[in-house]
Amino acid sequence: MNEEMKNLIYKEDGSLQPIKMELYESSGPVSPLYQYIVHIKIHSTDKEIHLHYKNIGKNQEDGSKKNVQWNKVISLNDYLDFITKLIQNNVFSLNHDFIGDERRKKIGISFNFFELTLGKETVKFQYLLQDKKQPEFENYEKIINIVKNLNTEK
Repeated sequence: MNEEMKNLIYKEDGSLQPIKMELYESSGPVSPLYQYIVHIKIHSTDKEIHLHYKNIGKNQEDGSKKNVQWNKVISLNDYLDFITKLIQNNVFSLNHDFIGDERRKKIGISFNFFELTLGKETVKFQYLLQDKKQPEFENYEKIINIVKNLNTEK
């Protein structure tokens, strides 16, 4: 881990910088085939890093449902691996509002976002699901996948 990364993750006294992270993604209320919500939050206390995970959905074709919700404390190694991946993918350079004022006026579409505060550094990007198909969204999608993959094990 290089010095710049250490300064982002750790305070001068060697303790971890406080973290608050949230990813919210949903298909919206009028999705034709599959309605879903993925809501993932991380926050730290003085001694622990907490992960809150929710993935709820309904397939409109076959009626199958998904309802996965849980909370856990993340190990230090898992946390360091996670935050290192975000930093290596230049997460703090990705502030952007893909939605814009005009599209924000539309009804029936989902407004999705990722937000991270690590110490004094903050990043936020907002998007619609259709933005994920654009080539310029590639780096943002990497961040979303890193967050979603953190939740593969309870």
